Amino acid sequence: MKTNLLKNRLIVFVICLSVVLPGLISEVITTNNIQMGTLSVDDPIGQTPIYANAPTQLSPSDGLVTFDRTVTITWEEVTLSNDYNLEIDNNADFSSPIYDVNTGASETFTTGSLSDGIYYWHVRNHWLYWGSFSDT
Repeated sequence: MKTNLLKNRLIVFVICLSVVLPGLISEVITTNNIQMGTLSVDDPIGQTPIYANAPTQLSPSDGLVTFDRTVTITWEEVTLSNDYNLEIDNNADFSSPIYDVNTGASETFTTGSLSDGIYYWHVRNHWLYWGSFSDT
């Protein structure tokens, strides 16, 4: 009984989404999986939550050399995202982020004064669940 209720909710959600965002849904409901453009939804009883693709980084570009102590970071908007999480680190493995901030719906962030060095950044979006981080 509980499984049917969850599946009914998922179907209603997809139908509502298709009304709000026509053209976004590229596939119709299949047995335990729904594909929606850049969104992927698995059965709520399954393992994978709803997520959207990682944001595309816009600036600063890879290899940028600057004498500015503050840097403005931007990325492309991800449809339906309601929050972004940005990490900036001087380690490529992000083991000790200098910044770990949520920017809300904003696709931009300006750092405070940075020390000389090489920095890495990546960003992920949130829509019901946190998505994967962008490439570094």
